[in-house]
Amino acid sequence: MSELPTLPMRDGTVTIAALVDLYMAHYTGRDTTRVQRLAWWTAELGPLTLAEVSDDHVHAALERLATRQSRFFAGTDADGRPIFKARH
Repeated sequence: MSELPTLPMRDGTVTIAALVDLYMAHYTGRDTTRVQRLAWWTAELGPLTLAEVSDDHVHAALERLATRQSRFFAGTDADGRPIFKARH
């Protein structure tokens, strides 16, 4: 088994996307929704470095999240891809 990369300590040049990748490389839990949630944050703030992220970035992302329609996992299709349906 190869060594996992070390998580950086207070390195402001690390992007959110790289931090999520490092975190997931170390994650050993069973929460299957964590990947989806972190993918959303990566899509929203991924290119920003830790030093660049402000409370305004987080607030704007949460505002965008609040406008999204809630969905739930409804199984997989014939090709094994997840199906998400809108909540009413």
